[in-house]
Amino acid sequence: MSPGIDRQLLMSLLLGAIILTGCANAATDTPSMPTEASPAGQPVDHGPPIPWNKSVIVNGVPTTASDAAKSLAFTPVVPQGLGEPTKILMTAPESGPVETRAFALQYQDPNLGLFWIAETVSTTSQQELENTANNCTAAAGCEASLSVQTLSDGKRVLLNEGPGSTYLEMLNSGDRFSVLGPPDTFTRDDALKVAEAVESAATQNG
Repeated sequence: MSPGIDRQLLMSLLLGAIILTGCANAATDTPSMPTEASPAGQPVDHGPPIPWNKSVIVNGVPTTASDAAKSLAFTPVVPQGLGEPTKILMTAPESGPVETRAFALQYQDPNLGLFWIAETVSTTSQQELENTANNCTAAAGCEASLSVQTLSDGKRVLLNEGPGSTYLEMLNSGDRFSVLGPPDTFTRDDALKVAEAVESAATQNG
């Protein structure tokens, strides 16, 4: 799990469509979770709806990119070409060590709808990230549609198309970026389009 991002929220985002058997824990910094059991033919209860208009980071407080840079372990990335964020948050400095703090941008795009970009220090390798998709099989008890996608520059990213979210994770220069939005309005192609903008900005930033 990326430090600073709401653990419960991201478990529902990344793992919301998985019957948890530990198949996704190899690429996240979370301990093994108990398997969710569901009677045959009954839907799995994945928890309450995600509060998309609120926040995707723990103890998030309003900020600007320039102010956040003074209190984070990385220089926050604000991609060009996505318009102005409707909300900019960072983890409140008093709530945790600098390496655990996160930065998040919320967008309300007329075409892409509502989505978030979150950035943290990465504690996951590229191989571990990709292994999340490789290890998430029906035999392992995974229900999610997890896949590794390739961006235009060759960067490989993890994409989850689940009932709770459309969610993408990617690494760049020691940072971990999460692109996420409601599945009814934020599609696979939307997530990849935003990821291209993030990758470009992060590469220039790095």
